Order: sequence, then structure tokens, then C-alpha cells
Amino acid sequence: MTLTACKDCSAQISTDAKACPQCGAHNAAAFTGRRIAGLIYLGLIALAFWWIWGLMTPSTKGQAVTEADFGAAWPLTVPAAELLCEGSPPAALAKVDGKLYALNGSARTAAAEKGWLDGAALTKPNPEVPGIPMDVSPLVERAQALCKR
Repeated sequence: MTLTACKDCSAQISTDAKACPQCGAHNAAAFTGRRIAGLIYLGLIALAFWWIWGLMTPSTKGQAVTEADFGAAWPLTVPAAELLCEGSPPAALAKVDGKLYALNGSARTAAAEKGWLDGAALTKPNPEVPGIPMDVSPLVERAQALCKR
């Protein structure tokens, strides 16, 4: 049992006592441990909410890709795009001029609900097979890798 001086009458009182036995003044020392514990609990609760928020918020990290990265295998009609990945199953997206384009089936399924455009609008025709668009799977794989980060 540790003793401390009362702030009002200077009598020696226990740090466990809630009030001074002589004058009845509130003993702040008796509540210091509770205050610290309360702050720790509030901090843990805030950390838990922050963690849950991070799990529920889709990642906005993207990866820039350009025609120079792929050479003749570049499947898009634009010279560059930012690849994004959202959700589960992973929806592969290409961001061009502020617009999002769905590149894979998961993204196309969610496109109407999310307001995404169809990536087929950006895809070049395949020079080797007329009437078939170029393969965007290398872009889809890179975008889906972003969801695994």
C-alpha cells in the first residue's frame, strides 16, 4: 500500500482510497490505473475497427502497364493503362482516362452493378486470327496478383 498526500488537506492517504478519510476529497491517484487501462482498451478497440475497415475497403493500389512493356503482344488500343483488382473472386480492371474497364469474367459480372465498362472496347483485334480479339490474360494475371498483396 503506497501513501500519498491529499490534495486538499495534505493528510497521508492510501493510493487505493477513493476519497480522503479526513476531508472527503476525491483521490485522483486511486483512479490512475483505471484511466490508463481505459485508454489502452479504447486504443485496442480503435485498432480493431481500423483493421476491419481495411479488410472491408477494396485496395486501390494499381500497377501501371504500357505498350512498351509488352511490345507486339500489347492487347489494348490505348498506349497505357493502370491495372486494378477488386473483390473476391478477383475482378481484373483496367483504368484508362479515369474510366474502369472489366477485363475478366468476375469483373464483367459485376460491371453493370459497379458502372464499369466492358474491356472488349479496349481490346485490339488479333492480327493472326481475324474476328477474334487479342488475349488479355497477361493483363488479367497481373491485375489479379494485386489482390494477393
